Amino acid sequence: MALILIKERRTHMGEAKRHEAMGMGLPMKEMRPGQQIQVDLKNATPEICECGCKYFMPVMTLHRVSALVSPIGKELVAQQPALICLACKKPWIPVEPQSTVPDQKSNDV
Repeated sequence: MALILIKERRTHMGEAKRHEAMGMGLPMKEMRPGQQIQVDLKNATPEICECGCKYFMPVMTLHRVSALVSPIGKELVAQQPALICLACKKPWIPVEPQSTVPDQKSNDV
């Protein structure tokens, strides 16, 4: 089992709410910020780096924000969490899963 921490409350879940209203799919449960849920990872697909490694390390990227666009009017450094592969040290970039439906190509002659 893995614990997932909900960091922020999602109020605009348009597609999920539309499905729920139409009676499609499972109803969404309301989550509070900081609430933890348990997820069974037996049927989940593990992420693997392109080098074949399945282990990643959390790191921080730093971004200098100009005083012109900073919310406090002063230059600041913002942190953004990231993951890097333990083997090749490349940053992990999530890839959209490929569709299992074959492309529909027209047979125009």
